[in-house]
Amino acid sequence: MISVDRFEKLVGELARPYSIVALSTSIAVSIPIVAIRVSSYEGAGVFVGACFTGYALIYGAKSWENARVARDKADEAKAERILHDDTQ
Repeated sequence: MISVDRFEKLVGELARPYSIVALSTSIAVSIPIVAIRVSSYEGAGVFVGACFTGYALIYGAKSWENARVARDKADEAKAERILHDDTQ
């Protein structure tokens, strides 16, 4: 039987990458469709700018999260080494 903590971790590990891919795909498909159907260049420009802002926010947040996780793992490893050195 899988524990609740492992299930939450599994869902978190799978949901984030798939949601990023789904968002990227939907924006990539919608940009040309909306750009063709919008009659003014200003409206198409605003839409494309909003899409790229969404891309930047999603990927920026993901890279910030990855950096934070890496820093936390490094801090844990450092604390573990210090603890290991103190016990010997």
